[in-house]
Amino acid sequence: MFFRSDKALPMSKHKSNSAPSLLGAGLTVTGDLSTEGEMQIDGTVEGNVHAGKLTVGAQARINGNLHAREVAIRGEVHGSIRADGVHLAQTAKVSGDIVWHNTFGVETGAYFNGQCKHSDKPFEATSAPPAPAASAFEAPHRSARLA
Repeated sequence: MFFRSDKALPMSKHKSNSAPSLLGAGLTVTGDLSTEGEMQIDGTVEGNVHAGKLTVGAQARINGNLHAREVAIRGEVHGSIRADGVHLAQTAKVSGDIVWHNTFGVETGAYFNGQCKHSDKPFEATSAPPAPAASAFEAPHRSARLA
């Protein structure tokens, strides 16, 4: 795991008094989603997601890019991730590049196919934005299983 202990996520200035947004397991959304608050996705999203704090549930599948201060992945993501903090649970399956700033954690058993880069400004566009990796987890010669 990679951690920067000298900086904590400044969550106090981003707190919201509203309840988290929840997308249930039976729901499929086509289009981009955006909130400054907290969102949990347990269904399917075909589009980009922007959130203050994002949790991708174990049954979730997202085909799009993620931008959030904090991201916890338990399900499948096909697209790039840009965040201050990223956590890949053992059930995570990520196919795409990750740009992070403060913390990056990977549990044993998580699947990650892409490039990982630390950046002081993870939300700023680069000259060539990372493209999502080719679909799926059927290419064992291009993938890595963290153990």
